[in-house]
Amino acid sequence: MNALTAALRHFRPTVALVDAMWNGWPIPLDPAEWGGRTMLMLDPADEPQVFVRAARTGVHGYLSRSATRHALVMAVETLRITGYYLDPLLAAPIVSALREIGRAPLPQRSALSQHEQDILVAVARGRSSKEIAREYAITPKTVANHVANMYQKLNLKHRGELVLYAAREGLTSSESPDDGTTIPFNIAAAVR
Repeated sequence: MNALTAALRHFRPTVALVDAMWNGWPIPLDPAEWGGRTMLMLDPADEPQVFVRAARTGVHGYLSRSATRHALVMAVETLRITGYYLDPLLAAPIVSALREIGRAPLPQRSALSQHEQDILVAVARGRSSKEIAREYAITPKTVANHVANMYQKLNLKHRGELVLYAAREGLTSSESPDDGTTIPFNIAAAVR
């Protein structure tokens, strides 16, 4: 483990891909130490405890083990650009697992202003702050302020939790891309 940690710190990969079946997972390794992110490969049929454990270790992205090579490339690129990725094949099992563990009731969507809800949908679709700013004719700083307000109102800590919240509220899309891959490029998320 020490050699792996040293290698990752030396090479500083943008995305570290970890198989949930690996005995060393969850590893005592924080990709934030080198500015990277972790994507966990899961089987949609995995036990809910696997998803819960992943959520607690700060994984940034989730990819189905059945993903195509092209889908893997798209998922890594989405994770690199947006910071989060959730394979649509895993969205329902992850949401179900989190519901099963008895998390606190979700804050009401009505706690958000209509503008915040619109921005939440854009965030859930994997749009960057710059893209959202262009879409709504506001500055990226204003987008950041809206996102910070949503964190506070919904008692969430990072953008990935916003995306998961949006998924649980039915505000995300799981449409397939035109190229026939199983994983849409525009869906990005993380689970805490």
